[in-house]
Amino acid sequence: MNISSIHRGIIVHQVNCQGVMGCGIALAIRHRWPRVFEQYRKHPPSLGQIQLVQVSDNLYVCNLAGQERYGRGRRYTNYTAVQSGLTKLNSWATEHNLPVFIPAGMGCHNAGGDWAVVDRIISKTLTTCNFTIKP
Repeated sequence: MNISSIHRGIIVHQVNCQGVMGCGIALAIRHRWPRVFEQYRKHPPSLGQIQLVQVSDNLYVCNLAGQERYGRGRRYTNYTAVQSGLTKLNSWATEHNLPVFIPAGMGCHNAGGDWAVVDRIISKTLTTCNFTIKP
């Protein structure tokens, strides 16, 4: 499954708190749904917060602020912030009966996180839905 095949649910990706969506899945989302980037730039979420942007009748993109800054060569992913954001998302997704789709490796490639740690957080936090996708 890849991002373009999803038509119902919530696609989650990790963003920084600096208003930059310049690489990885964030850049792909920015190009596919420019509205997501526009909302992110207007109202950037704080660390650990989420921002849901509706992109079609039954599809949302969730900007999860899982890192304060961005760069390369060290870990920018904040595991506590990821868990906090996913906890909020889990409540919202459950209330709206929507599946959640998370790119495999979220917060791990450019942001330097460890997928084993992030995957454990996802499994522990998203109690009603948990799918990983390829960008």
